[in-house]
Amino acid sequence: WLKIQSARWLNFESAPTDKVYKAFRCAKVASLLGADAAAKTAMSKVTIEMEKLTTSASPDYIGRKLNERFDEEAPLYRYGPATRTAVLTKAYESSECQKYYK
Repeated sequence: WLKIQSARWLNFESAPTDKVYKAFRCAKVASLLGADAAAKTAMSKVTIEMEKLTTSASPDYIGRKLNERFDEEAPLYRYGPATRTAVLTKAYESSECQKYYK
């Protein structure tokens, strides 16, 4: 079963998946900073792509993989509160994330 899921995720690394991940990353950053409206707006930008992904994997599985990728790329647990807030704020204010919040 794990091999099937892993194989699915490997095939899952595509342009739509990257777009979903970028929106997810910005949504998670916004959420961690308490900007829930911005987080919802970011994810609303990839509704169609998410629907397509759920035809090949369960929403729970997709969510788990997105969270794992975020944790690998941004190991926030390694930072103290001030550094964590600075890292999140920099990401939140980035031009990439700002386009998802509008």
